[in-house]
Amino acid sequence: MVAFTEGANLMAVELGAAKLLAPYFGTSLYAWAATLGVTLLALMCGYFAGGILSSKYYSEKKLPLVLFIASCFICLTPVLANFFLQKLYLLPVQLGSTLGLICYAFLPLFFLALSSPLMIQSYLPNTTSAGSAAGSIYAISTLGGIVATFFCGFYTLPTIGIANTLLVFSLSLFLLSFLFISYQSKIWGILCIILYSLCAFFANKFKEDKNALYHSEGILGEIEVHDDSYFSFIKNKWIDGRSLMVNGTGQSIADKSAQPLYIWHYVEVAKQVAQEYKNKKCLLLGMGAGIVAKEFATYGLTITAVELDARIPEIAEKYFIGKNDFRTVVDDARHFINSTNERYDFIFIDLFFSETPPAHVLTLQSFSKIKNLLHTNGSLLINLYGFSSGENARPLYSIYNTLMQCGFSVQTITTKGEEAQRNLLLLASINKNEIEVKTNTENYSLLLFEGNKNFPVLTDDTNPLEVYFLKPASVWRSGWNKLLSERK
Repeated sequence: MVAFTEGANLMAVELGAAKLLAPYFGTSLYAWAATLGVTLLALMCGYFAGGILSSKYYSEKKLPLVLFIASCFICLTPVLANFFLQKLYLLPVQLGSTLGLICYAFLPLFFLALSSPLMIQSYLPNTTSAGSAAGSIYAISTLGGIVATFFCGFYTLPTIGIANTLLVFSLSLFLLSFLFISYQSKIWGILCIILYSLCAFFANKFKEDKNALYHSEGILGEIEVHDDSYFSFIKNKWIDGRSLMVNGTGQSIADKSAQPLYIWHYVEVAKQVAQEYKNKKCLLLGMGAGIVAKEFATYGLTITAVELDARIPEIAEKYFIGKNDFRTVVDDARHFINSTNERYDFIFIDLFFSETPPAHVLTLQSFSKIKNLLHTNGSLLINLYGFSSGENARPLYSIYNTLMQCGFSVQTITTKGEEAQRNLLLLASINKNEIEVKTNTENYSLLLFEGNKNFPVLTDDTNPLEVYFLKPASVWRSGWNKLLSERK
């Protein structure tokens, strides 16, 4: 039971630590690499220290005490994360995420790892083989981790959130350690209750932003709705706005003061394309706050909006666009593409998971399926980062090459501004029936862009986009954090 509970808590902490990191540093490969690296560092140190403790200073009283200390740190993990990450979020993603994880996740993982050698040592009198003891302990611990992974991922994190999940798991570890400690000494048992109660009290102080109109955790991570000042690229000034935040990044921002709701120029480009398909069928992959869908609806389009998280359509209706008459589907975009038999005149891919477009939607196989879903004169529009030069342009080159390989005729449109603050849109048409986008405006223009055959066509089997997106995502995240720190 002890090994099972220890393994379950270890996985709960690892998953919770990554989720706590997301609002500040996102969910890119850098953030996950930092999470795994710090986890392994803590386990290494814990196993090494536990080996010394069990061989030279072993006592039956040490294991319950180590488990108790671990339970307290697990309980306090959200509080520590909130404190340290608010100090570190302006650092580069690689450095800030690593330092943050060391500050709030290292100690609970260290003490959990410390307990494993102690458990093996306590089990040795019941077996003639150290190997058998170690194998049994690690097998049971791993089983606990497997159960916790499914339990957290499928149930507790989406329903009760990060802080409550860690509180539940730490409570299980505390109760187990308390039984052993109180059996050895009632006074120490009472002291443990007092100390853990204080930790739980402070952990209860970790709540969502009091200024947030909405807060929850689920399949996409942390989702919040905020009213605050935001910079409108349409009006070129700070405005009173409302944002839909996913893992600390603004996925949609609405102008509360006046129409139009949108604040980014890429929506104007998308509207121009939508105008060409008045009263026809549109598939919108990535709904966000529903602002783009609402704009498209003014042209009489029959819209199907696909969104991965069931909370998003509800939030859009309640906080942003009100009642709508377009169809919403809760599904993964690629799964919907593969499973639907409906055909469309216009498909718009406006997908970002935090700050990163999902790579599995941008492959040759995915584009081939999309092409089959389009009517003869149909078009596909893809919203991307604004980088078109240097290393940060690698995603653009590969996506462009993939569309061309699929037989699309492709135009590249850029909104105004510096690369890190603008959007690039790829307009792909079938049979070279190119839509003429009016680009004689100061807000967006046609980018004279030629493909580069040195960059690979993206396939389901070979897709380096996640690597290509690392640096642009980091620049985008850093820019967003800086913008939030400067807002009025």
